[in-house]
Amino acid sequence: MKKRLVFCTLILGILFLPLTLSAEELDFTFLDAELPNHVQSIEDQNTFFNRQKDQEFPDPQPVVETLINSTDVEIENPSLIELLNETKFNSSRLTFGYSSEVYLGQWPLAYHPDDTSVNWQYQKINSNTLDNLQGNRDLRLHYDQLEEMHVQGGLQNQVESTDQVMDMILSKVNNDIDLPLGYRAVFGKNTRKNTDFTVEKSKVGKLDTYAAAVNAQGKVTYGQVYLRSSGRKQELIVKNVTEQSVKAWIPVQDYITFSFSDE
Repeated sequence: MKKRLVFCTLILGILFLPLTLSAEELDFTFLDAELPNHVQSIEDQNTFFNRQKDQEFPDPQPVVETLINSTDVEIENPSLIELLNETKFNSSRLTFGYSSEVYLGQWPLAYHPDDTSVNWQYQKINSNTLDNLQGNRDLRLHYDQLEEMHVQGGLQNQVESTDQVMDMILSKVNNDIDLPLGYRAVFGKNTRKNTDFTVEKSKVGKLDTYAAAVNAQGKVTYGQVYLRSSGRKQELIVKNVTEQSVKAWIPVQDYITFSFSDE
């Protein structure tokens, strides 16, 4: 899928011709994660720099990986893995006969996606108009961002440990879709794109612009995590495992969708 998206982007950058799309022709339903021909990148033109959050998740240390594998419940929460990485485990031979169970807390353990799709017209961010009613020749209309626009995403339902759940969802979606994603996308004032739309004489042209967003739906597993030590053996015990449905909107940064009409 990533290769297909990169290929589409290259083709658009080289061969993109002026578009004439009516509002009725635009699909406002959810689409598969492929780049439609009325969607373009403005990464080089955006006057606001969308700084993406670096998702540098820690790799489990060998002893932690062994602990994670000691339970049948999938654990991928980077915050929990980081906590375990920082935990000092006693492997002394003098621990014979010693037994303990330490409660580490209630954690979101993993996110399992059910459906991931893209709404290329998630939020309207701009509208440009060109009046050619009195003209005697065709004119050209292009995209010019009139005001700075902020598009906010996030979870659509309440869950425990929201930030950790959002990080897991974003990580999973980033693995599936080759688009710049973040829970906020900003489109800077005076951002311009030199893609022209023809406004014929005796008509008024209107160019509406939309921000896109990924809709992620899935389930998060929660559980109470215990660290059990018995002699030199240590293992993770996960109790009271529950599952909760979750939905999230994740805006696409530096991409816009055009809807052009002239009447």
